[in-house]
Amino acid sequence: MWGLILPLTQWHAEAVKLNFQVVDEPALKAKVPDIVRGLAAQLENWAQNLPSHLQNMPENFREYSSRGYGRLFAVVHIIYAHTCQSLFYQFLAKSVSQEGKTAEDAVVLTYAESCRFHAVSLSKLMWELNIAPDLECLWSPVNSHLLVIASTIHLHTMLLQPDKPEATEAKNLLEQNFIILQELQKYWPSTEFAFSRLQAFHNACRVSSISKTFDMDQWMANFLNRYDVSVQDRDLDVELADIGVSNTGDELWGVVFGSD
Repeated sequence: MWGLILPLTQWHAEAVKLNFQVVDEPALKAKVPDIVRGLAAQLENWAQNLPSHLQNMPENFREYSSRGYGRLFAVVHIIYAHTCQSLFYQFLAKSVSQEGKTAEDAVVLTYAESCRFHAVSLSKLMWELNIAPDLECLWSPVNSHLLVIASTIHLHTMLLQPDKPEATEAKNLLEQNFIILQELQKYWPSTEFAFSRLQAFHNACRVSSISKTFDMDQWMANFLNRYDVSVQDRDLDVELADIGVSNTGDELWGVVFGSD
């Protein structure tokens, strides 16, 4: 299965590069749809060409887990899901107008929906690892970053579709992600960065429109791709992360989910 990961790492690097290019190279704007289309096609072909026993299905996860390869199976699909959510993230902002209305561009809406789909997939895989016997998702501090990115996508769903079933699922996944993040923090102090990032993002949601909060600017490019550094509040320019201060995420939990 390690051979399946190699092309994913290359495509992820290209997705990261594209996110920064969107910000730093305005002249590239006209080429972005073609670049995304090309990467999306490669990712889709990768997924479609997987043998049936390697498809991301619960029965396959259980089978590989019984043979001691459950974590590796999940890692392959987590990397795939994160690469996809990173590639399509820029379309979350484009799918909503400044007035909060849904955009009419079919391609934009399709890519935004793909972003949400892969965030759901990643969160569910992480949770399956978290609750499976003899498995967990605590092997790397980078996992906290993947969960934070997926969580912001769930926030987008909750903000955009608060009265739809998708919002209920997003809220449940967000709660599960919080639980995993708190577990990760017991082993990786750098998870404080993850909580501070999510707090910074939530602050931006409270003071900005959905389209502005999710806009692919320099702040967002750093947020998505520079997992090893703290971020500042997007509008107030106030540093939110102090690596020497303990942050359990309890305050943010209360804000998002209520005191209960």
